[in-house]
Amino acid sequence: MKDSTFKGEYSGINNLFVTAKYNTTKKATTFDAVYTYDAFNVGVQGKMAGSGTPALDYAVAYNKDDMTTTTKLTGGKNINVSVAYKASAALDTGLSVDYDTAGSAASATLAGAYAYDGNTSTKFKLGSDQSLGLAFTHKLRNEITLGLSTSVDLKESKADAVGISLKFSA
Repeated sequence: MKDSTFKGEYSGINNLFVTAKYNTTKKATTFDAVYTYDAFNVGVQGKMAGSGTPALDYAVAYNKDDMTTTTKLTGGKNINVSVAYKASAALDTGLSVDYDTAGSAASATLAGAYAYDGNTSTKFKLGSDQSLGLAFTHKLRNEITLGLSTSVDLKESKADAVGISLKFSA
């Protein structure tokens, strides 16, 4: 056996799910554990190479019908907080904030999607780096979809990219 991976899984008692994997060639171990209680999920993920110290990531999520909120700590220094909210059947919104405890400035992204009907939708993404992405799709026929998109640098007041697409399906 040149390269083997052994995997074990556990799920059951008290809404706990655990997975562990070991790769013989890389001598790497990974494990995940998630505990669910009502609308909350709490998880930890670990990676370890050889006999070193494991790198651990932690996450907490809250899920309800119209909203999901997550917080994640990666590598002990990168924090991500996100909120996704379905305001209506036609409107989806989201906000994501990233922060590095090493001292760099926080970054944020605000996004939204609006479906006018079953054939037409608009999406936007606004970043704290003053970038704006816009997309428009319209189904011309069941087999043909038109897409228009642009990426705008708001600092420079110029479009970085403009795109048009036609998607054909059989």
